[in-house]
Amino acid sequence: MKSFLKGVIICLFSAISFIASAQTDTTDYDVYDVIYLKKGGIIKGEILSFDEPTGGIVFKDLQGRTYSFSREEYSYFKENQVFERKKKKTPTEIHPRKENEFEFGIGLSANFLTINEDFTSDDYYIQGSNGSAELPSCFDVSFGKYFSRKHYFGVTGDIELSAGGSYFAGGGRYMHQYDANKGNVGLYIPIELKYTQFKSDLQYATSDTTFIPGGYEYPTREVLELNMSTMALSLGHGFAFILNNKKSMMLEVAVVKHFVMSSSFPDEALDPKATFSAVAFRFGAKFNF
Repeated sequence: MKSFLKGVIICLFSAISFIASAQTDTTDYDVYDVIYLKKGGIIKGEILSFDEPTGGIVFKDLQGRTYSFSREEYSYFKENQVFERKKKKTPTEIHPRKENEFEFGIGLSANFLTINEDFTSDDYYIQGSNGSAELPSCFDVSFGKYFSRKHYFGVTGDIELSAGGSYFAGGGRYMHQYDANKGNVGLYIPIELKYTQFKSDLQYATSDTTFIPGGYEYPTREVLELNMSTMALSLGHGFAFILNNKKSMMLEVAVVKHFVMSSSFPDEALDPKATFSAVAFRFGAKFNF
């Protein structure tokens, strides 16, 4: 999990560095003579002649106009002063985007999932678990079609990378690209509605007494496996880095609200009296073909 998050952070900072370097202007220099006037201000240009005994100067400014200055009109002058000049960079090539084509994407995501519990004690379960936090990292796949570039409709699915595969989600995906298409970074709003299944281990205190060598334990702690099914609605924001041949790399974040459809402890003869809710924060990176 740590190596995955490290890789995602590296990708994010690499993308930000790429944008910053693309926007940097190259710098050149100009050399001018400068007269500092007594009434304030300066004039840049070229000294055509200087009368040393009287201090008179014949000067041509940057617009080609010629002036004559007496010694009483200026404080001092400097020759061959260097001024930094910003030169506009060569216009960036704008890569074409998909307008009405299909797109297939694969990627990785990290889900910071919080499960909240509303527990009611009974004769057996006397203390609840207070919920739990899960960090499923998933392999993501999506397929869909663009319409007039701005709108995308498709399907998407996530499955946890762990051997148990205790997190699965699948459903519909919509994206709205709202940038002006003037660069190679697309801004979009992703919305997903997915059926989700996941598992979580919760610990409860029961009214049983467990005898152990040298004593006993009361109340007894039991770890139960909770199975949940939800409809998950997510809303987020994303950055699409447009590559050659209409391919792209996407980075996005989203907040996910889970609407619980069912929750159960399938391996238990007696379930705790509890209801559950869940929310998540999701970060994902995806490459699209």
